[in-house]
Amino acid sequence: MIVLLKYIAVGLGGSMALILLAKVAMARLLQRDNDYYTDEYDRGGEEHA
Repeated sequence: MIVLLKYIAVGLGGSMALILLAKVAMARLLQRDNDYYTDEYDRGGEEHA
């Protein structure tokens, strides 16, 4: 019974670690900077004739 609880604890801890690691890694890879969209407009944006 004790061995089963160890496996459950290791599995739960490992899955939580993977989820947290994925959230941090994916946030850095996929999130844009806060000024990503406003930066081009601050420089003048598209040229209009």
